[in-house]
Amino acid sequence: MLIKKVVIVSIWCILLAGLVVILDFVEEQHQSLTCTKFDILIKYNSDDYFFVTDDIYNLLKQKGYKIEGSPLSDIDAEKIETTLNANPYIENADVFISINGNVKAYITHKKPIVKVFNKYNKSFYIDDKGYLIPPP
Repeated sequence: MLIKKVVIVSIWCILLAGLVVILDFVEEQHQSLTCTKFDILIKYNSDDYFFVTDDIYNLLKQKGYKIEGSPLSDIDAEKIETTLNANPYIENADVFISINGNVKAYITHKKPIVKVFNKYNKSFYIDDKGYLIPPP
């Protein structure tokens, strides 16, 4: 009975160790892939919008990000996401690397509700959450 338990525990330990080795190998192989495609999907909350897909590509290029053609190990999805979320026209950005090596960015555009002019003839927008949005 004791020998049977030892054999079962040993088999489970070997299977678990094998799983860890396989996962490590897969992660290593995934990181050695090169990004072949960078997809940007924008959800517009209204008919008024301040940017399009090309503007996002240009923004990231200005910030020094080279995504397509780069090894996945050199692409920091969290840093790209932080850069996009710092944009005053973006409500939310989610950036991730897919299993096949593509980088995807899902962006939600802020929803401008009203345009306001102050006494100095400067304008700005207010979004649906009450935050100020500078003019484009």
